[in-house]
Amino acid sequence: MARLVTTRGARVTLIDNDLDNVNRARELGIIGIHHDLNFPLPALKKQQFDGILLLDVIEHIWKAKELLKQITDLLKPGGFLLLSTPNVAALNKRCRVFFKGEPPFDEGYHQRFFTVRTLTRLLEQNSLEIQSSNHATMTFGLNRLYRILGRGPITLRIPGAWENLLVRHIVLLAAKRQKEIK
Repeated sequence: MARLVTTRGARVTLIDNDLDNVNRARELGIIGIHHDLNFPLPALKKQQFDGILLLDVIEHIWKAKELLKQITDLLKPGGFLLLSTPNVAALNKRCRVFFKGEPPFDEGYHQRFFTVRTLTRLLEQNSLEIQSSNHATMTFGLNRLYRILGRGPITLRIPGAWENLLVRHIVLLAAKRQKEIK
């Protein structure tokens, strides 16, 4: 992802707990910082970033609220955060619990679990305002049928009241508020 973003003209700072990823980034001329986001971020200049990508990371962080506070401090006013994470309350996970008796946390390495509502609330508590969402939703077998028919995938828009049930993977774009709400 860092390489893709740099090809579009952005300057990138990669923070990763995997030293191999950091070294590969450095070989590509990308600033690479080896760091576990479960601990306070290294000293970085406040309000230095136009945008931050946190893709399938927040579910691995014990103190997600503290990380989001630090991210908000690093963003310029109006800067953006693109965040993605699995939805723990998705229908497919609920069915697995109900029919198979298996817990929805099947991967075994997630520290935190979010729904659309809990993540939205957490972002808003950290002065981040949701700009848009583009969640991965359930298509109830329609995409499988479309592939058989040689057609492209479909996208279903889920009404807000149904998001916690029908969204499989949460994807949110949030912006740092220009001014704090008192």
